[in-house]
Amino acid sequence: MLVAIEKICLHAAVSYKSLFYFLTIFDSVFFSIGEPDFVFYHNETAKLVGEVKTIWSFAAPDNLAAAYRLVGNTVRLPVQQIFGYLRINNLKYGILTNYENFYFMKRENNALHISTAIKSSDVDVSVYRALYYIVHLSIEDHTCSPNTSKNDNKNYDSDDDELEEDREKENDDDDGNIDYPKRQKKQQQSLNRKKQKSSRSKKLKLTNEVVGYGRNGHVYKSFYDNKICATKICDIIKNKEMITRLKHEKQLYAHLKSLQGIIIPNRITSGYLKNLNWFYIVCYEFSGKPKNFDEYTYDEKQMTLHALRQLHLNNVLHNDLRCENFLVNYDDNNDKHNRTQQQAIGALSHIERIIKEKANLFIKETPKRHRPPSWTEALLDVTIRWLLRQCGRIERESRRKCIELVCTFIPLLPVFFFLFRFEGTISKEKKTRFKANLAYQRCLTDINEQFSLPIVYQWLDTVIASLDCYIWVFSQGFLNPLLFQDNNQQSRLITSLSYFISKISMNTLHDIVSYFPISNQSYVFTRNDVRQFNIAKCTVIVRLLNFITAIWLKYPFDIRRAIDNSLYSNDLTKLILTCVFNATQIGFDINNEEINKKLPERILILLKSMITHLPEQLLQPFYSNTLQMTKSDG
Repeated sequence: MLVAIEKICLHAAVSYKSLFYFLTIFDSVFFSIGEPDFVFYHNETAKLVGEVKTIWSFAAPDNLAAAYRLVGNTVRLPVQQIFGYLRINNLKYGILTNYENFYFMKRENNALHISTAIKSSDVDVSVYRALYYIVHLSIEDHTCSPNTSKNDNKNYDSDDDELEEDREKENDDDDGNIDYPKRQKKQQQSLNRKKQKSSRSKKLKLTNEVVGYGRNGHVYKSFYDNKICATKICDIIKNKEMITRLKHEKQLYAHLKSLQGIIIPNRITSGYLKNLNWFYIVCYEFSGKPKNFDEYTYDEKQMTLHALRQLHLNNVLHNDLRCENFLVNYDDNNDKHNRTQQQAIGALSHIERIIKEKANLFIKETPKRHRPPSWTEALLDVTIRWLLRQCGRIERESRRKCIELVCTFIPLLPVFFFLFRFEGTISKEKKTRFKANLAYQRCLTDINEQFSLPIVYQWLDTVIASLDCYIWVFSQGFLNPLLFQDNNQQSRLITSLSYFISKISMNTLHDIVSYFPISNQSYVFTRNDVRQFNIAKCTVIVRLLNFITAIWLKYPFDIRRAIDNSLYSNDLTKLILTCVFNATQIGFDINNEEINKKLPERILILLKSMITHLPEQLLQPFYSNTLQMTKSDG
């Protein structure tokens, strides 16, 4: 590549500007911090930076290092600027030129070595050979110690910097001096800061890892006070408009202070880099990553609309809506939880493959095998019984994996295996009790004497878990519904479903509060509370419809004896018909494409199975309620 550069320069007779353009040809793909005029990239890593000044703004003396100590800002500012780009990108080599004189620079920590001027007309030492040499040096070693061991790291870090934070009283000074170097107010404030013992200066570590892009340029990953954050960097020498926008953004964030950390990211801090005060830094809480709208779940779409609605209520309109503007934030706990689940599922899948291959070994007892404390024997059939009990857990991923393992292991047994029910177990040992199951809490009010939303969601999740398991075993033909009748006692699931149908399915949160003992506390529910409750309640309703459909399609004759007619009450009839005629009354969001399409299909299958198999005395309430509910419609 270096030979190619020299040939292009020597034989094609290109201008110096063309040469610099060749060096920065990759700048549209890989990014450096700040806005240097030119950046040379090699193996997707910035190696050196270049700054170009006009001959009128930069006199370019022969000995720039000596002139820096004597001459004013016309010489000092370009040198400080190129040093700033080297410092903030943790680079060693740079070039400063006005296309007549070229200066080649080498940084060693806070010291800057500057070559004497190499003129474009020089013959003894040509500019092309000097460029060739410094490019070669930058490829060999482009970073300063102590990071020289990270030469090949594409996401290299800058040295630690200190940030002089904005004072609160500067909020109203956004129209003041923002041009550099004529920022007398800022210079005075900087002097005042130096006089203070700065407890407000905290370490900032910048990286060149780009996490986003917007109107204000790139957003970089950085570490402020050892915490990860997203950072906007304004080079106010090159981009004076950006500092105005960032100051306006600061006012907007102050206006939306109540929404920070909920709808919009927390604005952590802002200010000028200490000793590099032409870089203005704004740090935000790292709030996740964008994703395509096609990948959004229903809940994420609803949360997005809710966020926009909250901005509109605060008189804020976002005119440039793109998917990059929406960040999906999974906090550390959720992220760790998801990673733990994935690792556990991967480990179970590995164990599953071993048991399938060596099933004969696990059918027989051996003293060498470890036996879990609560197991009678370390055998495959005991494993399946234990997995069956876990199928009633409210954790969805755990439940699904246990169901999958049971389906895999049952065919491996040499004899017929009997499947038990999935309603939780009654155990005297507290260690083996589930946190929530229908064995202890058939009704919502059985959980606690005081109302709370988490209790409501916990009970609904428990019902969903039981329904999921029953739908699975009925659809697969593993379980006959006659087992619902145990010593002439009604199943706990049927009791819970009857309670849900009559007390919860058609009612609101305010109605549910009245089921609990009266307390002095008054309850106020937000729109989000109501929405979350409706989602959970409607999920149970859909599972209930699937459950009834599964048992009537698979066991149309046995189900009449297995389940008492009390389940097919007038309340169930009204619930099904309300899903048909006015699903929004219950809480379904018919604007959701999936619900609008699949709910009618589910209800149609259910009605066909019930009309086919239900006796006439149970169908009669459907006819009468249908006539009553359609009378008002004419």
